[in-house]
Amino acid sequence: MEVLFTSPEANEVVPKSSFRRVGAVVGALGLAGVAAAVATQSPIFQTASVAGITSKEQMVVQNPHDQCSKTWSGKTKDDCSETQCCKVSGHSCYEKQPGTYGCLETCDPAKGWTCNMPGFVVPLSEVKSHSSLDAKFYCFTAYTKVTGSTKQSFELELLQGQYQRKVSLFACDFNNVFSDVDAQVGADYPTIKVSDVDNDFHLVKRKTAKTWVNTGMFKQIWKAVAARAEVKMADWVVKVDADAVFIPHRLKGMLQGHPLTYTGIYLENCKSVQYGFFGNLEVFSAEAFNTLVEKIDSCSQRIDWVKGTKWGPIGEDLFAQMCMDDNGVSKVAGFDVTTDGACPGTRKRWGEKNNKKWKPPCNLLGTPAMHPFKKPQEYFSCLDATMVFG
Repeated sequence: MEVLFTSPEANEVVPKSSFRRVGAVVGALGLAGVAAAVATQSPIFQTASVAGITSKEQMVVQNPHDQCSKTWSGKTKDDCSETQCCKVSGHSCYEKQPGTYGCLETCDPAKGWTCNMPGFVVPLSEVKSHSSLDAKFYCFTAYTKVTGSTKQSFELELLQGQYQRKVSLFACDFNNVFSDVDAQVGADYPTIKVSDVDNDFHLVKRKTAKTWVNTGMFKQIWKAVAARAEVKMADWVVKVDADAVFIPHRLKGMLQGHPLTYTGIYLENCKSVQYGFFGNLEVFSAEAFNTLVEKIDSCSQRIDWVKGTKWGPIGEDLFAQMCMDDNGVSKVAGFDVTTDGACPGTRKRWGEKNNKKWKPPCNLLGTPAMHPFKKPQEYFSCLDATMVFG
């Protein structure tokens, strides 16, 4: 069944497509043909050919945030022709006039831009292979008993209900639940306990949520995942939050035939922010995840996740993104894999920009994940509502 979703930008039901594949045939010398035809949506991958001879297939891969240009505005006029990338997720480099290029979310010729995207401003990487039709998923999650907060958590109850119904990660080819304690998800399904060997599970708390920042715990979880025999048989590694309504077969459908680079890929899933790899649904190709695990210790030396950024301490999702970026893993757009109430860009598109308590309307959505639904009743109501789409 074709997955559909209701677009907040247009009041209609449209076919679901995660990667907006564009079969643009362009000149092999410089790929200069990427212009007006794709001016308002950056292509995710292209095939370059000339005179019937196909050259190397390439796909759009964004460079690390620190190497990219700021969004073009009245005050900020940062030319992106050399960086080929934008600091804000989902923004692309467009031509204002020949010789002048800026980062925009969408480009409007009525505002004085040509909106062309010549090949030298499009960040392309060579495609090594494509995800197979029978690609296997290894899915995992974390149950945190010692959250640091006095607020009641329903994580274990959510996971127990999911396991009973064999939904979410339990519908993946392989799955595990990791925890800071020994617990039972089901009578025959224990959590896998990870230990605080580096004494960094409880170093710093979030100012608002008052919960421990989870990076220390996840460094041990990632290592524990890598040690599992099942993950070595998987093509994709997927981390899903307990409060994310996740339908694995929808994600499988999206990833069938997806191009892969030589360094592996991960999907940036939140649009219109400076770092768009949000933790409710993290999708790594096997090679990308292997790189993350291999580089955890060296990244820990470089990334001060406790001090963090101007936004505060660095959680596991941002740590993983920074670590993979630093080590050459390809970052590609996957903004349709989740409808996340924690993502500012998603709330804005649904007219709920300032409503941080907004919940996605599950009866209108066919995305692979919806988030957050922290209580069992609202979680399973959402699951039942979205299953009308299959």
